[in-house]
Amino acid sequence: MEEEIGNDEWLIDDFMYGEEVKVELRDEEWDESTVHDFYKGPMPKWFSDEALERDSKKYYVMPESELHDNDWLQLLMEVAFFSNSDRCLDAYLPLELKSVVVETFEDEPRDNLMANSAIFYLSYKCCADPCSKPLAGDHLYIVRKTMDGKPGHLSLEVALKKNKKKE
Repeated sequence: MEEEIGNDEWLIDDFMYGEEVKVELRDEEWDESTVHDFYKGPMPKWFSDEALERDSKKYYVMPESELHDNDWLQLLMEVAFFSNSDRCLDAYLPLELKSVVVETFEDEPRDNLMANSAIFYLSYKCCADPCSKPLAGDHLYIVRKTMDGKPGHLSLEVALKKNKKKE
């Protein structure tokens, strides 16, 4: 249950622990000026192998072990997948993350994962029965994550690049 207690505060009952938690509301206006121009405009094209080799600081190819260590990547994959599906949300599960390449302006490749703004190139497979599910198979998506520096402000943009050919 929520109760307004001031112009910029809310009192929310925490049913899990039986306590009330005071939450301060933040500025709701998105601050476009804090987002680098690279993360604005049309979604980028899928990276080329040449670009990946040429600019290894700009692109970070995640090792397979990190795919499973970062649960939020599963969420990005599901956001990407379901943004293209107008069907029941559990009809196509499970989804299997195959590879992730991260593109940012961070100096250290490892910092790419936690950057406020980044572009994620996701390759994954919908493991549903291909005979009964039209979206079953391999997929390539681009997810652009931007943050404007204000608490709670996050933007996700998704683009389907292409369905990978079945081998």
